[in-house]
Amino acid sequence: MNPVERWLASRNGMELRLQVLGALLLFEYSGYAFINHLTAWRAESLGHSYLEPWSAIDNSIPFIPVSILLYVPLLPMVAVPAFALSEEKIRTGFWTYIGVIVSSFAIFLLVPMKMSRAGLETGAFEPLFLLLWTIDPPFNTFPSLHVSLATIATLVVWQHDRRLGRWMLIGATVLTLSTFLAKQHFVIDAIGGMALAIVWYRYHYLPRARLK
Repeated sequence: MNPVERWLASRNGMELRLQVLGALLLFEYSGYAFINHLTAWRAESLGHSYLEPWSAIDNSIPFIPVSILLYVPLLPMVAVPAFALSEEKIRTGFWTYIGVIVSSFAIFLLVPMKMSRAGLETGAFEPLFLLLWTIDPPFNTFPSLHVSLATIATLVVWQHDRRLGRWMLIGATVLTLSTFLAKQHFVIDAIGGMALAIVWYRYHYLPRARLK
């Protein structure tokens, strides 16, 4: 048993739920922010290139500033499994989340992509967008980590509680659509995020959760 597994095994109840959630958030955001700024540095200082996979569908989707009011509030839905699942499934889900996050980090480094935001008229929502863009620079788009985490959260909750899972599905769908309307992600980013989540759910979480 490695140190992380010993830590997970030694926690229970609300302590387990809050500490697992805190550890995942710290790991996800610190790594995401580091790679985002590293990619910017690689482009500016080393001349590394990055992709901007605009498609006809992406170009046809309008920028709707008010969609940020859907995008930001729905992000916490990825935390629902920490409170909806049994303790054993939370421990299994922890490693599934880690797998999705680490896989995303590897792709960010190997296939850097960028979502240009020049010329976007944010209107009355400018302060909120400026805050978001400060926290979330334009790189790390493929696969969409927001979509992959929302998808894995929906899948594990659905496996546990179909009624709550339906609400999660609605939330994940709205969140995914808002990433396009707020010009945070390309369509291919969402497809990649969903595919990554499904793979980790199917081949890691589900076989172990069925044994609990």
